[in-house]
Amino acid sequence: MNMAALFISLVLFLLYANVLTVRIQPSIQSLVSTKHELDTIKDDIAFLREKLVTETVKPQQQISSLRLEMDTMKNTLNAEIMSLRMELASKGSCSCQENINSSDVHLNRAERLLAPSESTPQPSTTVHVAFSAVLTHIISLGELQEIKYDKVLLNIGSGYDVRHGHFTSPVNGVYILSSSTFKNHLADDLYVEMVKNGVQLVANEASTTEYNAGSHTVVIQMNKGDMVWVRHYRTKTSIEVFGSPARPLTSFAGVLLFEI
Repeated sequence: MNMAALFISLVLFLLYANVLTVRIQPSIQSLVSTKHELDTIKDDIAFLREKLVTETVKPQQQISSLRLEMDTMKNTLNAEIMSLRMELASKGSCSCQENINSSDVHLNRAERLLAPSESTPQPSTTVHVAFSAVLTHIISLGELQEIKYDKVLLNIGSGYDVRHGHFTSPVNGVYILSSSTFKNHLADDLYVEMVKNGVQLVANEASTTEYNAGSHTVVIQMNKGDMVWVRHYRTKTSIEVFGSPARPLTSFAGVLLFEI
């Protein structure tokens, strides 16, 4: 019985070992395949690193080579220039030097003639600004309402805004501004004022006689962005201002005298 049991145990052990071998063999093959793939990736990484180093070093070598060539050419040119100077000196080229000096005199004289004279006044205005606009229809103005001159005759510098009747200074400077305002036939008294940034500069009035008018001219300093316009007085009754295409009697104009 003992021998039979031992034999049976041995057979069972061999069968179990065979089963384990069958089960483990694919896993071992898979591990071997994975190791092979990792080795391939490692080789690729090493190749890429070597290529990167080569591609990085190559431009640096080219730059060094170019610098060396440039230095060589520079030294060659300097040597040729020195040789020519020595050759000229050995031939005693006094006449050449005199001609060179003479040419320098003529060049200096020409430069003085072309240069602006200190006594000649130079225009101080580098930016040109000028505008002129008129009213071509009758309008009724309420309290503090501005006159919108609808027909633009001139607008150099684009300072006048026809939408609002405002002139905006494009540069710092001294300006001359003027306006003339005609009231409509038999309308109430005319009260208008020219304002800068909403503060009154000058004003005029006209009585109820037919087509009476008021006008004013002012010279003022304006900073870039300052605004000037003509409007009705505060706390005054509405008025009618005259204008027509054939008789543009109501106008607004200005020009930059000089920058500051």
